[in-house]
Amino acid sequence: VIIEEADEISEEDFMQLDDTLRTTKAQIQIILIFNPPPKRHWIWKRWFLLLQATVTGYFRAIPKTKPELLSIFGTYLDNQVNCNPGSVERWREYKTSNPEHYWTMILGLVSEGARGRIFKDKPWIPIVAMPNQHQKYYGLDWGFSTDPLALVEHESQGRRLYADLKIYKTNLFNDQLEEELIRLGISKRAPIYCDPSNPKDREDMKRRCWNFIEATGGPGSVNSGINNLKQFDIFVTESSKELWEENANYAWALDQHKEPTSDPEDKHNHAIDAMRYGQDHVRKPRGLGVVKAGDRPTSGQRSEYNM
Repeated sequence: VIIEEADEISEEDFMQLDDTLRTTKAQIQIILIFNPPPKRHWIWKRWFLLLQATVTGYFRAIPKTKPELLSIFGTYLDNQVNCNPGSVERWREYKTSNPEHYWTMILGLVSEGARGRIFKDKPWIPIVAMPNQHQKYYGLDWGFSTDPLALVEHESQGRRLYADLKIYKTNLFNDQLEEELIRLGISKRAPIYCDPSNPKDREDMKRRCWNFIEATGGPGSVNSGINNLKQFDIFVTESSKELWEENANYAWALDQHKEPTSDPEDKHNHAIDAMRYGQDHVRKPRGLGVVKAGDRPTSGQRSEYNM
């Protein structure tokens, strides 16, 4: 079986194919052909080790020692005798005009993530667990059938922001969301800053005595929230799988020349949006700020948080 552009299929699709090849009449061979996908792609995790390259922000893929694995790596440098000189000159020019394309598609290095990644210039730092030494607050992005509901736990101290993805699920009704919050041991007094686009569900959760607070929305709020996040050194738990995947793929939209614009793409952003909402009421970058009038807990929900 030959899979062209193997980086464009999911690991689940590959597993389904691999698990259904069961013949004993011949040796089973699956050949994957691909240009280097970003760092957190399943192909690298399954068969390769990534070592820091001499170019900052890029990695070399080293095949793991597995008897069933054969890895063949090549670039135009291995076959220059058969390459058109004009093509070679154009490829070399990419080093200046389009360095990300040059290092990945031409020289085969592995990038941190998608072209135009929004958080590329300030990499997140993996941590094993939350410090559990500071006040906890949360950000929530609503979702249901096709888009997951995302809940991110935050702690912050000065310019340090700690984040842990707690929920990333589809098809959660409010009854089930409440069960998840209880299961996670989240206090009803804990502030949960949520997506302003769903006031009905927010009010329903407030009636259940959860401290749901509407975050800022409207024109410019996404870019403003991104800029707010970039003021912090961001530490994210290693177990926050979907949050790391979004970080690798959340990017500025590209223009007709494939150059990044100042508008973020509206995808790979559910958990990151939850982070934005969580930081919505945080002073930049000094810690928890003041809850807006009208956003305080309703009667009977006195908050003991220092807001």
